[in-house]
Order: sequence, then C-alpha cells, then structure tokens
Amino acid sequence: MTKKTDEYRLIFSKILGRTIRNLRESAEMSQEKLGRQADVSRITLGKWENGKVLPDIYELYKTIGEICPNQASFWESFEGKFDPIFQEMEKAADLEKYREYMQLAKKKERNKR
Repeated sequence: MTKKTDEYRLIFSKILGRTIRNLRESAEMSQEKLGRQADVSRITLGKWENGKVLPDIYELYKTIGEICPNQASFWESFEGKFDPIFQEMEKAADLEKYREYMQLAKKKERNKR
C-alpha cells in the first residue's frame, strides 16, 4: 500500500467509526450492550468507533441492524459519499502495482545479464 492509500483508508475508517458511534449514542446504547446484541466485543466496537479498525462487512451489517431501524437509510447515506476516496485508493493501489511490476521487470533484466 502506498502512503496515500493508507491516508484515504484512515479517512474512511474515521468517518465510518464516527457514524457508528453517533447511531449507537442516538439509540442510547452502551458499547457493551450493542456488542452483546451484535455478537461483537466491546473492544472491537471501540476500535471501529475510533477509526482504528475497519469492520468486517458482515459484522458491520449485523451491528447496524441493531442500532438503525431502517438499515437501508444508513447505507443510502453513504451512497456516493466515498466515491472520490475509493477512486483515489484504487489509483494509488494501481500505481503501487505498477511500481511492483517495474521492480520485477528490472530484477528479471538484471538476472538475464
């Protein structure tokens, strides 16, 4: 991963975490209660909310179902919001792959000599 990709992933993680925290607090639930209901540890939930870890999509879906009565509205709120970030992450990942391929090509060329 490139530094830029890591930056975008961090931004996404922080925004998603803040959203989870806001929904949980709006539902007047503690991390422990939500964790029990969603089968996720309080510690894991805290890491999500602090943007330290991106949740597994299945766990996220289950957790959101516990705190958001209309899950579709939650997912729609993100629609298109992160497209620029994802596009930049893809570009950075493609650039990283390109660099790796170039390094491999150079090594192969050196080995031929």
